[in-house]
Amino acid sequence: MDAVIQNGTVVTASDMFLADVATRDGKITAIADRIKAPPDVRVINARGMLVMPGGVDVHTHLQTPGVLADTADDFFTGTVAAAHGGTTSIVNFCPQIRGQGLLASLAAHRRLADPKAVIDFALHSIVADPSEKTLSELGALPAEGVTSFKLFMAYKGDTMVDDGTMIRVLDEAARRGVVVMVHAEKRRCGRIPA
Repeated sequence: MDAVIQNGTVVTASDMFLADVATRDGKITAIADRIKAPPDVRVINARGMLVMPGGVDVHTHLQTPGVLADTADDFFTGTVAAAHGGTTSIVNFCPQIRGQGLLASLAAHRRLADPKAVIDFALHSIVADPSEKTLSELGALPAEGVTSFKLFMAYKGDTMVDDGTMIRVLDEAARRGVVVMVHAEKRRCGRIPA
C-alpha cells in the first residue's frame, strides 16, 4: 500500500459505513474497520468526511470549437476544475475536423488533451463530415477506445448529417456494439449568427 485513508465514512453504491481504505497506485486494495499503516505509508485522516469513488462526467466539451463560440476551458483548466469537484474521469466530445477523417480528428484531439489533462479521459467521436472515407473509419474507432458516436440532426452546414448517413452510422454502431447519441432537434437552418 502507498496510502491509507482513515476514520472516514465510506460511501459505496449501496451502503455508508465508517472504515479505513488502503490504496496502491491509485487503486483501492483494502477496506476494513481499521488498517494500520506502516511508517513509510502516507496517512490521510478523513474524520467527519465522506470517502467515495471519483465521479465520471460523460458529457464534456473541453478545448472545442463551437457553433456560437469556442469553449472557455481547455483540457488543463477543465480537468483541474473537475478534480476539485471530485470528478476523476471525463468523456469529451471530439468533433470531426472538416476534410479530415475520424481517425485524424481523434489523433488531433488527443494531441491537445494528452499533455494537459490531469485526470482520466475518453472521447466520443462526432460524425460531422460523412464522406465515404469517414464512414469506412467507424469500425476502427472501438479499437482506439472510442465506443460512442454522436450525430446531429441540427446545425445545417456545420454538424448536421442527412438521414441516410444516420442510418449507416446506426447500422455500423449496432454491428460494433457502440452507443450512438443523437442531437435530435431537426432544423433546416444554417449557422446561428454571432
